[in-house]
Amino acid sequence: MYCCESCGVEAPTAHVSFTKNIGMFVARHEETVAGAFCKTCARRYYKDYQLINFLGGWWGMISAIITPVYILQNLGSWRGIKNMPEVPPGARVPLLNEGLWKHLVQFQPFIEQLYAEGAPPRHVTQRLAAESGVTPATADMFLREINRHINRQRRVQGAQVQQQRPQPRAPKLPGGKQVRLPARRPHAS
Repeated sequence: MYCCESCGVEAPTAHVSFTKNIGMFVARHEETVAGAFCKTCARRYYKDYQLINFLGGWWGMISAIITPVYILQNLGSWRGIKNMPEVPPGARVPLLNEGLWKHLVQFQPFIEQLYAEGAPPRHVTQRLAAESGVTPATADMFLREINRHINRQRRVQGAQVQQQRPQPRAPKLPGGKQVRLPARRPHAS
């Protein structure tokens, strides 16, 4: 991921998870947050979840046993990313506007060639960013939007195929059909 899953800012991220436990005399409540977070968001989750564990995690017999485990797990997660670089000053949420969409659509043959060669998605994102002059987060956002569009087309095609057949069968996607990207950015549905 090139953007923080919590705040959306384009910054170095690391996949972490933090768990909090709220102990009650006869019950308990547990919550886990996991994702690729920037250091600022990871620090915020760590502090919030640890504070709740220290103050509200001990009330109850099961919670008195489980809370120390969660405190140590959270500490281990934080120590794993403690040396991660801070969010750069001026980092912002990437935007994919009409102009960028039109610019990136021109690289469709390049994208198709990379996928045909079996390149992994992260490699395609990095190559597209380098080739097109956009940030990796913008290239990633563009490729995700394309995938949503293609999946939407496949669902529509699958529904049309299924409507034509009265007997229930798994819809077959037409083999070898090339999906063309729209000239304009599709509206979110």
